[in-house]
This record gives sequence, C-alpha cells and structure tokens, in this order.
Amino acid sequence: MKPLISLILWGSGLVGASAADAARTFSPPVHDGRRIERCYASPRYSGADACGDDSAQEVADQFCRDRGLRRSTYWSATYSKRKVAAWALEELGACGILVHRWTDHEGRSLFARIDCE
Repeated sequence: MKPLISLILWGSGLVGASAADAARTFSPPVHDGRRIERCYASPRYSGADACGDDSAQEVADQFCRDRGLRRSTYWSATYSKRKVAAWALEELGACGILVHRWTDHEGRSLFARIDCE
C-alpha cells in the first residue's frame, strides 16, 4: 500500500483495528430474545436507587461483559406503560461472594440502547 493511502486508512480506523476495539450498539438490547430491565436487584441498591443511574450503569456494563466486551460507554432507557417479560440482573450474596445472574422479570423501565466497547 502506498504510504499516503495507508496513513488515510489507518487514521480512519479501517486498518489496524481489531473487532474487540470496535464499539457495538445494541438497540434495543436483548438477552435470550427478551428486553433488559434497567433496575438492578442488588442488596447494594434499595428503593429508588435500584433504578438509579449508578445501578443501571452496572447492569449495562454486565450486559457488555457477557458479550465479551469491556464496558458500556452509553445507555438510554424507556418506560413501558405495561409490564413486559424481561431479564433483570440480580446480585446475591453467597458465602461472602457476590453472584450476578439474569432472572425472569416483569419490568417497565427497560434499556432502549446500550453501547459497548
């Protein structure tokens, strides 16, 4: 490749970037065919905090990690007037270890989009 063409392609991210470096957008994000609840069922969050921005960021980060990506760089949520079948991230304490798992849930505050890197 000629140096100028190579420099242009490299600078635009077309050469030298791996698939792991590329950002991925999930809109709407789904897990096993169902939407993702933004609220986090965790003993660290209670009441309104379970659906706050900090807990939602943790759920979005876990969603990304489950797909082999590092973290969420952006997310947005929507509110459904009716409850819909969704997945919620749950955190349980077992023998002093926190365990994360996806559980069946009927939710209203759902992720509309999650961007991962």
